[in-house]
Amino acid sequence: MRATASHRFARISPQKARLVVDLVRGQSVSRALEILKYGHRAASTSVLKVLESAIANA
Repeated sequence: MRATASHRFARISPQKARLVVDLVRGQSVSRALEILKYGHRAASTSVLKVLESAIANA
């Protein structure tokens, strides 16, 4: 099953967000959550919230 979520008007540049998203793309949900919780980039928190929202939508 595929669920989607988006974060509109995020106060972070797309390039910085893309660096974090590329790390978790293709990973399992549990592995992606693990990567984002311990990520050291500022975009990790934003991407983590979007991922948790997608999980809730599923």
